[in-house]
Amino acid sequence: MKYPLRVNKVGASRFVHSEKQFLTEYDLIMTGKVRQALLQQIVTNTFVNDQGVMVGDGELWLGQFGNKFGIFAINL
Repeated sequence: MKYPLRVNKVGASRFVHSEKQFLTEYDLIMTGKVRQALLQQIVTNTFVNDQGVMVGDGELWLGQFGNKFGIFAINL
C-alpha cells in the first residue's frame, strides 16, 4: 500500500494514512468485490495509463513510487 491511500466510495473520497489504520479498516476497504478483482485479474489484460495500472474495473490502482510499487487508490 502507498500511504496516504485514497479510498473512493459513491462520489466521496477519504484517505487512509497508515498501515495501522488500513488494518483496522481492512474489512471496510478490502470488500469482496475488491478482493475478487485482485484475485481474478489476468496480468496480460491490465489497463495501463499515465496514472498507473488498473485492476478489475478500477477497483484498485497501482503505481510506481521510486523503486517501489504500491496500491494508491481503491474504489469501492
